[in-house]
Formats: sequence, structure tokens, C-alpha cells
Amino acid sequence: MKGTVSILINTFFAIGAAIIFGFYLLTEITNSMTELVIAADKLLRAIVKLIKVIKKLIAKK
Repeated sequence: MKGTVSILINTFFAIGAAIIFGFYLLTEITNSMTELVIAADKLLRAIVKLIKVIKKLIAKK
């Protein structure tokens, strides 16, 4: 009986650890996604500014 109980406890801890690690990975992935979206937004704004500058340069000629 004692062996079965220890196996159950170990299984419980292993499942708990796996769930916690899963949540950790999920938050890391969502943080990365957020950073990626912010970077893409900055890149798009820079491209828009560049296009405006090019339009001004073309208009001057």
C-alpha cells in the first residue's frame, strides 16, 4: 500500500509541475507575441514616415 501511495504522490507532483511549466511557456509565448506586435507596429510607423519623406522629396523635384 505504501508504494502505491508514493507513486500517486509522485504522479500528482509530476502533473502539477507539467501544468505549471505549461502555463509558464504560455505566458512566455504571449509575451514574445506582444513584443513582436509592438516591433511590427514600430516598423510600420517607420515605413510610413519613410514614404512621407520620399513623397516630400519627389514633390520638391
